[in-house]
Amino acid sequence: MLITTVGPFITTTNDIKDGFSKLYIQAVKDDAAAYLATDGDLDGPMLESAWRAHLEQHADIQPSKKEFAHRVLASYG
Repeated sequence: MLITTVGPFITTTNDIKDGFSKLYIQAVKDDAAAYLATDGDLDGPMLESAWRAHLEQHADIQPSKKEFAHRVLASYG
């Protein structure tokens, strides 16, 4: 089974909501779902990027990648 992420992601100002594009959020959600479904075996670049950005921006909240993936799906699911 081969799963790839197709890009680049193109956004317009109409796609932007709260600083994130709908396409970006969907890509992170897709990666989060795949990460959880494969118990971490499939680790997509969008989830990795969002998780690392979260860790850098929120020193007080440092979830594991699995916890972060759950939070992404709970927040944007």
